[in-house]
Amino acid sequence: MSRRSQILKNILIFLMLVILFIPLIQNTLKLFTVRDLKGSFKLSPDIEFISEYWFSGLFQENKEKYVNEHFGFRNTLVRTNNQVKFNLFKKTSNIETVIGRDNYLFAKAYIESYTGENFVGSEKIIATCGVIKALQDKMQEQGKIFLPVLAPNKARVLNNYLPAGVSIKNISNYEAMLICFKKLNVRYLDFNAYFMENYKTSPYPLHPKYGVHWSSYGHTLAADSIINYINYHYHVNTPRLDWKKNIVLSDSLRELDYDAGDGMNLFIDRMPSEKMAYPAYQYKDTANARPPLLVVGDSYNFGLEMTGIQNRIFSDYKFLYYFKELLPYSEDKEAFLKLNLKEEIENHKVFLMIATEHNLKDFGWGFPEKTLNILNGKEDNIMDDYTREVKMMEMVVRKNKDWYDDVVEMAFLSHRDIDTLVMEAARHAVKLKHKKENKEKPDPFTEMIEAIKDNAGWMKDVEARAAKKKIPLDSAIRMEARWQLQVKQ
Repeated sequence: MSRRSQILKNILIFLMLVILFIPLIQNTLKLFTVRDLKGSFKLSPDIEFISEYWFSGLFQENKEKYVNEHFGFRNTLVRTNNQVKFNLFKKTSNIETVIGRDNYLFAKAYIESYTGENFVGSEKIIATCGVIKALQDKMQEQGKIFLPVLAPNKARVLNNYLPAGVSIKNISNYEAMLICFKKLNVRYLDFNAYFMENYKTSPYPLHPKYGVHWSSYGHTLAADSIINYINYHYHVNTPRLDWKKNIVLSDSLRELDYDAGDGMNLFIDRMPSEKMAYPAYQYKDTANARPPLLVVGDSYNFGLEMTGIQNRIFSDYKFLYYFKELLPYSEDKEAFLKLNLKEEIENHKVFLMIATEHNLKDFGWGFPEKTLNILNGKEDNIMDDYTREVKMMEMVVRKNKDWYDDVVEMAFLSHRDIDTLVMEAARHAVKLKHKKENKEKPDPFTEMIEAIKDNAGWMKDVEARAAKKKIPLDSAIRMEARWQLQVKQ
């Protein structure tokens, strides 16, 4: 081998070693800033070296997970891999995101709701609508406003951008609910219908290309419509939202307009986009009354919050997120469980129930039923003891990584909703807990025997009677216990 070939070989070997050691060097010295991955996930923690862990294999298994998730430049390599899959194969590592025509991004669950795959059946829809109508009438009797708001489903509004092969499989919860609402004369706002009618003629996009929610222009339009509807139909005179005079156009996407794109964790920071509209918010007639507002809803309400109407148009704002969490966020993680719903109903005038089509399968998440019972005097508060215990157990399930990972995997394999499976896991855990407690709790007869044995004076009397009757002490104690229980009955 020539000297030149040997030098080239040595250079290649050196470069390979450098490449192999770069992740170790980066992990140790942190020479470069690496962007964090976005999304909801938990990294495996490091594990302490203990001899028992080593011989059982637990150390090796967990250490391998930790190293695989924490080596230098891991996030960059993950983003690079995701970028290659996206550019070459139009695939994404995010199982919740679907890539449509012209790279429009959709949430998988929203497509399933549009095609009717998650239809819960007419019986449940009719029952839900009946409770909503009853609650709306009951609140109107008390001078309050209860208004269901149907947020738009991007998969329905922009169905022409869905990937090939998507087809209608059943009537959707949305379509069935509209039929029911109209028959029962329920007052509601339907932004699904409005966006479908106007997305082609709208001066600005109502949905972002790389986001699953409504655009900033879209949620501002919705907020303004809600205010005007309440003022006109319920004869309320609130302050007004002024936003159409000052709109900024930008291709630097803000707020929720790139939430699906962020979740793909691509190498490039932002994909090219059309210009989106970002209104500047002002308020008129601010001296007018600001009625107290309570919202029960999903993430579409976050867009409405960005307009500031919850504090500038309304007052005493509370947001019950999926009717299981009290927002704005509190340091008290159990704030929702402690909420006195009866007092909140008394103190608020306007109640909005906001959900996109995907969440109509359980519209209200129990709020209409619970509230109607309170108004009818059947319940006093938000939670009974069992429900409170289940809700707290749900928090335990979500905080326990291994437990929650099992639930997520089960949801993926069974094509079921994660929140539903979390609730089922919590209920099962509470049931087992009660069963164990009841099993471990002594029966009254055993408790009486223990009480006799713990009382020295009592035991002295029982011993005397046992000696007098010439029977074993244990028999005398059991006889005394039976007699005491009979007397108590």
